[in-house]
Amino acid sequence: MGKTKGSRRREKLIGTIAGVTALAAPMIMVPVEVSYAKQDPVPTTVEKIQTIVIPKNGMKYIDLNALYNASYLEVDITFEEEQSEDHPVSGAFTKNYYDGIYEIKADHVGAATFTVTGERYEGEEYTTITDSFKVIVVENSEDPDDYKIDISNVIPLMNQSTYTQDQVTDFLENISPTNIASFDSITYNNGNSAPQQIRPFDFKIKGVVGESIRSVDIENRINSYLRDSNEDSLDFIYSEENNPNFEIGNYCECSEWEDIIPQEPGDFDLKVTITDHRGGFTKVKIPFQVAAVNTPPQVKSNSVLAAHVQSSNNPVLFLSNDAMIDLNEIFYDTDENLMHFELYAEFQVSSSDFVSRAIDLNQANVFSWKTLGYSNEYPARIKEIRANDISHPNQPKTVLKVDIERTDKDPFPESINLYQSIQGVGKSSFILDYQSARGFNDSSITISNSDLQNYATGTVTASVYQNHYLKFDAGYGANDWTTKMKVYAHDSNPNHLYLDDFNFRLASAQQTPNLAGNPAIQLSRLYPDNQYNYEFWNTFTENEYVTMTTPENIVFGFDSGSYIATYSSSAVSGTSDILRFDPFNGASVFYVPFKKQ
Repeated sequence: MGKTKGSRRREKLIGTIAGVTALAAPMIMVPVEVSYAKQDPVPTTVEKIQTIVIPKNGMKYIDLNALYNASYLEVDITFEEEQSEDHPVSGAFTKNYYDGIYEIKADHVGAATFTVTGERYEGEEYTTITDSFKVIVVENSEDPDDYKIDISNVIPLMNQSTYTQDQVTDFLENISPTNIASFDSITYNNGNSAPQQIRPFDFKIKGVVGESIRSVDIENRINSYLRDSNEDSLDFIYSEENNPNFEIGNYCECSEWEDIIPQEPGDFDLKVTITDHRGGFTKVKIPFQVAAVNTPPQVKSNSVLAAHVQSSNNPVLFLSNDAMIDLNEIFYDTDENLMHFELYAEFQVSSSDFVSRAIDLNQANVFSWKTLGYSNEYPARIKEIRANDISHPNQPKTVLKVDIERTDKDPFPESINLYQSIQGVGKSSFILDYQSARGFNDSSITISNSDLQNYATGTVTASVYQNHYLKFDAGYGANDWTTKMKVYAHDSNPNHLYLDDFNFRLASAQQTPNLAGNPAIQLSRLYPDNQYNYEFWNTFTENEYVTMTTPENIVFGFDSGSYIATYSSSAVSGTSDILRFDPFNGASVFYVPFKKQ
């Protein structure tokens, strides 16, 4: 006879929930409990189980705590075929030994004897108890949960042991006319009823190949489909570890839960066994719908920033203070799922020391030095931009390595006025010499049309003009108060890229009136850097910064702190002109059409 000592615990998941379908209850012989007089140190024998019949490839769960009301339980297995390497059964406690749930697996046809020992507190002292029962594995090639036993097989099974008349009666009571999946004849003598599935599952738990599904999420989904009449707390056990469609994650001592990882796409069922820890077991099939591997966020091929950092050695992006980076212009998701972003940045902690850490952008998909400052984040430079699909948080992030640094080149104000073009009068334009002091103040800077990102092509057109100028033309009747323009620039070092952006506040003279309510041009909104420079405005017309065809009709002056131009009261209604403003020798020129209503 071969003998092996059962392990006290094995890493197998039990997770908490609430009820299910029928458990394949193997054929079990249960005699009337017999207790013998206690003769220490001889253990007290308690006969709770005598014979269990399990079809090959099936399994049986026994709640040893509920059955024996004892602690320090151990199980020994004795095999009848000493030389056989293919033992008919194996047994082990599930993940938590102290739960007392013992699993018996039927691997090959044959038989084995299980001996349970434990300590039971009786009176004022502990008594050692013991019980032995036989497990017989019968031939089976079908799903063990659908196993049907033929009455003609009963006699050969009974011949494997000697039984009393009462035991034969118990044996026959174990046999269902159709199958053994609806009856568990182990009597726990505690008035307990097994949990039940109260309605079919009308949902499928969704997953993706290779991505973990948390057991706690499975618990939450199936909880409402189960009922326990005793209101016991329910746990579940993964009872199908060899399902090729799923991999059961390894149990971690630091975690209460164990995940499952889908291996194939499609619709599948996974068997779990529900226990109430009072001897009640029920098995259910949980439906899953598994999608193919999700495609993580991708980098856009037409992104100026992405093209820069991926095409040169040690590339640097110099980002002005109020320039905004929209990460949706760099990344896209082929499945059109929402994306989550984080930055990996370097922070200066002393004159020579730096530390690096991640900055979670939470729900935002844009950032600038200014917005990071609002969140009390002041990185010296950004080293990585990371993107992942919100629907697949466990999927590896898409990482774009960057070097984004601060710059003192900030040529564009955050917002400037651009007056609309007027039919029959002329086009409204802004022309900037981007190499001048009004721009990047660097003659090596170059900008091409592909470096201009215009967010309002229907209201403003942008283009490179005469080599080192940018020209912006307003549409006729256009009125869009949120027009954003983004400008990338290059210097003599091909590894350098600059970014600045600004908002055009598109307006009409009627929308910027003087205090009297008459239409006016607010010049201080065209040059906001000089808005409060009164010396600049006092000499504005004297220095011939303004060119117009009918100067006698236009009046200049301060109005509520702003320097404005309005039509004189003597000007005839319908009079029009195009005003040219050029206070910086051609570096920053506005052409503004103006018409008296």
